[in-house]
Amino acid sequence: MRINPFKSIPSLTFAQKVSIIIILSTLFSLVLPVPKPAFISYLLAACAFVIVGVPLFMFLSKKAHVYVIFISIFLLSFGYASLEILPAVYPFGRSVKVRIRLSSYPAVRGSNLQFTARVLEVESGEGKNPESREFFSAFRRRGRVVFSMPFPRDPIVRGDIIETEGMFFPLPFDRSPGYARYLQSTGIEALLEGYRAKVDVVRRAGPLSPVHLSVNMRRYIERVHKRLLPPPHDAFATALLTGNRDYIPGYLMESFRNSGTMHILAVSGLHVGFICLFVLFLLRLVRVPKLYTSVLLGLFIVFFMIFIGERPSVRRASFMALCGIACFLLDRDRDYLNVLALAFIILWIMNPLSLLNPGFLLSFCATFGILFLMPVLYRWLARFMPGFIAGSIAVTLSVQLFIFPVMASFFGTFAWINVAANLPIVPLTGASLALGVITLVLYHVFLPLAVIFAEVNTVVIATIARVAVFFSRVPTLRINIFPVWLIPFYLAAVTVLLAVCNERLRGTQEPEKIPDTGKRL
Repeated sequence: MRINPFKSIPSLTFAQKVSIIIILSTLFSLVLPVPKPAFISYLLAACAFVIVGVPLFMFLSKKAHVYVIFISIFLLSFGYASLEILPAVYPFGRSVKVRIRLSSYPAVRGSNLQFTARVLEVESGEGKNPESREFFSAFRRRGRVVFSMPFPRDPIVRGDIIETEGMFFPLPFDRSPGYARYLQSTGIEALLEGYRAKVDVVRRAGPLSPVHLSVNMRRYIERVHKRLLPPPHDAFATALLTGNRDYIPGYLMESFRNSGTMHILAVSGLHVGFICLFVLFLLRLVRVPKLYTSVLLGLFIVFFMIFIGERPSVRRASFMALCGIACFLLDRDRDYLNVLALAFIILWIMNPLSLLNPGFLLSFCATFGILFLMPVLYRWLARFMPGFIAGSIAVTLSVQLFIFPVMASFFGTFAWINVAANLPIVPLTGASLALGVITLVLYHVFLPLAVIFAEVNTVVIATIARVAVFFSRVPTLRINIFPVWLIPFYLAAVTVLLAVCNERLRGTQEPEKIPDTGKRL
């Protein structure tokens, strides 16, 4: 039987085609920097699309005018990505007075406190002279920087707008190129070192603002876990709900890393899905109508995304959940691959360089593997083993197959033993999340019952740690050379190969015999 590989690939929706075009245009904009004359850059981009893109999309569309739309999208996304990768103007090496908004939770780095901040205003040491005004006009965007300072005398938290003196430094490509590329992929454009421990707080977030509520909720979670759980169990329970892994011991972090189960500490779709189910259960319990349930669940997802902060996995899962709620409210069918493409487009608009972020790639590759491969793999494995075990193995294998190039390229290691480690750890993590949320809810309602749930959670967390330590003793696969540019080729080849194999398996199955119920004349 002859099989056409292009017919084996499922038909792509418009959003999925646009996602592919955006990926190609962004990669091309990274190869072809814009400092060249603009018209030459766009001409070369159009030529590249005609040579590479049009033959590919001839198999995906039958209308000629669609090519014009694709070329327009390609050029627009190319121009936008090229504009975003241009470095902003900073007075490197000069003492400046800056006004910034702290956009992340504080992190302790040695003897300094570190934030991610957004620059609002810059003033040179000479004051607002004509040279400064020229610099302000050149500073078109409110860029994001990593702000480090000595421990402040007055407490400062996320959401505060402060004024301080400091000095801008470029990203450390010469000393630590990997770390610098990671910062660049998250939208960070420079480093800002503060001089003084005293800063002037211009404005704090309002008491009812989502950022202020997020800070208070984070403090509440940390306080309850420190009171009811012993260390390091309290740090683990806090990391499950907040993503803050600063207080987890190094040996335990190494165990999760070597066993390939670090994903349970990175707040992702697993956590978002469980917490959404918990909120949905509470709303259904009090018999809230479906329309109001969807609206309240959407507002909670937005708040949870603000609470966690700027994490690609949380944003991806949140946007997908919001798109699913919108489909329900608009009475539209839910195509999860299409929803994934829409989430990708939204996050790409926020930062085109996120294509080089390992967290962004891991999140989307893992989700695509679950949506694309897991159902087929589950149906095959369910013939030989119970459904729960088949589902766990199918999810793990689907994820590992598609995140392999990202792990090999950015980290140089691949923990192949995670296929077995995830079988007990993932359900235990879900149980620990449930126990943690119930403990937080009961803490001010009925403390003795909250203590009981906390004690059970201590046993569950200890079991998770022991399982992770056990599987971490298996040596990981070391990969010395796997260039970044090979990632899209690997993903495309694996997707086409799996689609062809799936089509071949379908073709070899015997057709169902239809009983002859017609009456003979």
